[in-house]
Parts: sequence; structure tokens; C-alpha cells
Amino acid sequence: MDSGKTHTAVNLILGLRRDRHRVASIKLTGTATGRDLWKTMDTGACVALDFVDGGHPSTYLCALPELLELHTLLVSHAANRGADWVVIEIADGLLQRETSALLQSAAFCNTVDAWVYATGDPLGALGGLSTLKGWGIEPVAISGLITMSHLLMREAETVTGVQCM
Repeated sequence: MDSGKTHTAVNLILGLRRDRHRVASIKLTGTATGRDLWKTMDTGACVALDFVDGGHPSTYLCALPELLELHTLLVSHAANRGADWVVIEIADGLLQRETSALLQSAAFCNTVDAWVYATGDPLGALGGLSTLKGWGIEPVAISGLITMSHLLMREAETVTGVQCM
């Protein structure tokens, strides 16, 4: 929590919007809060959706089949609203039950073109990327709160070999 995931998602949306793409924002897992959706709408997302739009006040204790169905539903809504790209944020904590299940699911992972890992420090980057690599996921970048310090960014890049931006 508070690793900079929403900030990272907002900046991805801004970058894609600058290239004139229609971008949707989806917060797939977590506990309901309007703040994150409002931030992504403020960046110009063509639609901002979360699990509440799929009928869940929280995804806590949702089974993998429910999460996959929710994912399909929300991406379909985004496509119906004209999105060229979809930026999806999932709840933090790679070891959290629901997050771990999604990230180890081929049905979910095969729908993702690129991964960005948000973290607050180099050790979190090293541990997180090691865990993700074990699951066959190789993020294209590290971001999040770690970007508030050039020293931390350099350390993370050195130990992981992944660019921090």
C-alpha cells in the first residue's frame, strides 16, 4: 500500500494520451475508494473503472475465477467506450492472496502487454522483481515512490538491471 501504483498508472495514462491514444483506467483489485478513479479521470482517461463497476465493493477473498471474470468484464467495458489502451492497476502486496493468484494465472498474464512494478525502495524492487521473475513476469520498468530519490533509483537499477522511471 502507498507504493505509488496509482501515481504510476496516472503517468502511464498521461504519456499514452500525449501520443493521442484513448486510454482506459481499470483498478482491478482492492477496496473501494473514489480517489484513485478521480485521479485517472483527471488525466483524461476515456473511462475509469474499478471492481465496484463489476459489482464488488472489495475483491478481498474473491476466488481466481471471479477475478478473471471481473477482468474480462471491465476490459470489455473499456473497449466498448473506445479505449485503444487499458492501464490496469492491481492491489499491492505480491504475496496477497488475490494478487498472487492473478499474477500466477496464465489466463490473466496472457492479456498483459507490459508490466511496470511500483515500489518504494531498492530492496522492495529486488524482492518484487525476483518474485515476479519466478512467476515468468519481467517488468519493463520500475516506478512508484522510489522515483522520489535519484539515489534509490540508481541502486534499484544496479541490483535489478531494470530501468527505473
